[in-house]
Amino acid sequence: MVVVIASVLAAAAVAAVLWFTAGPGGQDDGEPSTAAPSASDSTDSTDGTDPSEDADPSASASAESSPSGSPEVPDGYEVVTDPAGFTLAVPDGWSRITQGSSVFYMSPDRRSLVQVFEVTESGYTPLKAVRDADESLALRATDYLQYDLGPVVSGPENPSGDAAELRYGYTSTGTGGQRQCIERAFTATDATLYAVLGCVPGEQSPAQRTLLDNALAHFTP
Repeated sequence: MVVVIASVLAAAAVAAVLWFTAGPGGQDDGEPSTAAPSASDSTDSTDGTDPSEDADPSASASAESSPSGSPEVPDGYEVVTDPAGFTLAVPDGWSRITQGSSVFYMSPDRRSLVQVFEVTESGYTPLKAVRDADESLALRATDYLQYDLGPVVSGPENPSGDAAELRYGYTSTGTGGQRQCIERAFTATDATLYAVLGCVPGEQSPAQRTLLDNALAHFTP
């Protein structure tokens, strides 16, 4: 019985780690991906392949640009209505890639990104989501450093005011350099728990904050 319980716990730990570390660039990357897979699915998205290889070729063309609204769309950005059912602002010319239920908007050189996914685990709060992300990333992401974690002041995208953030850095073996990221978890206007990330190369920090803030300023589910 002890052996069985230990095996189940180990499988659950692997599943949790995969939730927070699978993403563009390989299995040691530091972006959350999708809701935690079951133990039977725990090897998915860990072969180091780029998500664009598995993405629907029509996916990047299916996001529709939306007219600018309020607040004003910053220069160099466009507001897109994503097929997954949300709207946000991303830099002009970025490509849409999907991996599981996670959506990525990536720069042409693939070093910067915005990622969006729903947190579907029962009983999760934004703060628990970023705490679990921190713990999992510490185990798997290369050269992982946590800079800040906790509740934050949010905007209209989070009327309940329960948003929490994780600010961190890591080395991406997929892109060959350091990334600086901010993950914001929050309850959206439709009561869905979302996570939205902004990541940039280390030398471009603190541009990840601008990237995330612009995305969230136009985020609606």
